Amino acid sequence: MRIEADDPSKKQPKKEEFNPVKSEKRSFKSEIAKMKSMGFKDGWEYFWSYYKVPVFVIIGVIAIVISITVSVIRNSRPFIVQVHVYNNYLSDNADVDSLEKEFAAYEDMSLKDYQISFNLTEYLDFSGSDEASYTSMMKVMAMAAAHDLDVLGGNTAFVNYYGVGEEDNTLFADLEETLPPAFFQYLKEQDRILYLSRTDEAGKVLGQYAAAIDVSDTRIVNKNCLLGTPCYLGIAVNTSRLQTSIDFLEWIFDYQ
Repeated sequence: MRIEADDPSKKQPKKEEFNPVKSEKRSFKSEIAKMKSMGFKDGWEYFWSYYKVPVFVIIGVIAIVISITVSVIRNSRPFIVQVHVYNNYLSDNADVDSLEKEFAAYEDMSLKDYQISFNLTEYLDFSGSDEASYTSMMKVMAMAAAHDLDVLGGNTAFVNYYGVGEEDNTLFADLEETLPPAFFQYLKEQDRILYLSRTDEAGKVLGQYAAAIDVSDTRIVNKNCLLGTPCYLGIAVNTSRLQTSIDFLEWIFDYQ
């Protein structure tokens, strides 16, 4: 048997060995040195090509942290008063922020240390029977339970819905018992007091109480602020800021 020797000329060429080039390890110092050696223009282009994504990420994280921090600081400030007005509307030139600043000055309190909430254009549909309407109406009760209501009111439908009924189920405090006697008498003489009915469980009327005040033609209901009339305001039965709530009502009437 004849065995032919391999022809060296027919041997397959060896594949070139793969010798990966190790990439240069980057460090902060080496990158700074490299960019300095490139000059300003080339160095900036190099930096922007390689590091713009990390820069945007860092800026975004910083912005989020600042936003959260500012929000926490603002929300941690105690309230001077919270005012909620429903089913009314603002004039085009109304400036609610200025009103808040004016009342803070009236109370001699800085908005850097305290906060005021004037929510003057909230809406409730008492004729609606859908889930959204029911949820909105229950939200008012929840806010009262959480002591987030101090002064509240709105149109006739609002005060009747939350002011007529059993004493334990209404949101308005009796102003004759709550306001200073002289201020209450002042409002009574101007025919500003709205009396609503107290009832028993069966709906039988037991009597009336001073639930709210007609605040038409005052500091907040005029051609430069809220336009809907009549507009009634009262004090929430479980407010935790009774004195500033009284102060607010005296302030809108310029009562001295």
